[in-house]
Amino acid sequence: MARYWVAAVALLLTGCTNVVTGAASVDTADVQRYLDETAPLTSQRAFGDVNSVDYCTLLDLDGIGKSGATGVGKTSPSLSSCEVEAQISGQKVAVGLGFLESGGSDSSRVPDTSKKLDRGLTASKNAYNDYYSCISYLRFTDGVSIEIYVDNLADDPSPGVESAICDTDEAVLDGLVGKIEAKKVGHLTFGANSVGEVDACSLAGDPDVVAQIGAAEKTPKIPTKHRCRWQDHVNRNVLTVLLEIGPRPAGPTEQLGNHTTAVEAGSTTCLATTAIRPYPAGKNGEYELAEVYLIVRNGIADPCGPVRAVANVAFGKLPPG
Repeated sequence: MARYWVAAVALLLTGCTNVVTGAASVDTADVQRYLDETAPLTSQRAFGDVNSVDYCTLLDLDGIGKSGATGVGKTSPSLSSCEVEAQISGQKVAVGLGFLESGGSDSSRVPDTSKKLDRGLTASKNAYNDYYSCISYLRFTDGVSIEIYVDNLADDPSPGVESAICDTDEAVLDGLVGKIEAKKVGHLTFGANSVGEVDACSLAGDPDVVAQIGAAEKTPKIPTKHRCRWQDHVNRNVLTVLLEIGPRPAGPTEQLGNHTTAVEAGSTTCLATTAIRPYPAGKNGEYELAEVYLIVRNGIADPCGPVRAVANVAFGKLPPG
């Protein structure tokens, strides 16, 4: 019977549905369950619709506490990640996961050989982990990876906390694997005209971005539609259009793309954020947001010039509030 079961799985995978006279029948639902429980884990098999993942259903708050972190805060919804604040060795940290990316084979990632994972999953660490941050990655068989991180938010980080923050990072990774295996991945729901249904790459075209930051190319490394990123490979400037859920921005505002927009300038960065509407499922007054963010490494004197220009185009294409 076991050999027949394997043959049935093979037939289902190849799409062959011819009936063999005299053979025992197989419930295709049982075969599908078998595949769901044993087949190599792609990101789609692990998460379902990657565009609506509720990352907060994957963040193991109990595991964070058991790892030694204290004062673990509350989560809030996000389209790309989930994060909480906590204390580790008396220092304030942000603990989170998310930011799906394809590829992720750069030299900054080193295999974590201590993790023996099933179904083709692999773990890696950031080669530059230190007391400022500890980052690891869980990679699926289709090359998509999810980032797990602990960032030290203290004004004066202590070198002695490196081991402790990486212990918490490992606990979050272990909890993530457990929740995926237990099929505890939750999903956000989006109403009519929600930014959750919008493709960020549809809001700004390549010519709009190239006109502002030079010969930039759209990166193909983001498998979800809520982030769209361009990079100028000469000057290494990076511009990103994001759709998010979060607090309504504070501070001075201006009109960009017929939307009231807060612009936050730094010496080498600029962020434009507009709040479109309250997020219906928000528990703390969250809004649906659209953002344009630029990181300048060379060749642009005023980071907010390109951001305003791209936001003026992108925000004008947003659904009505």
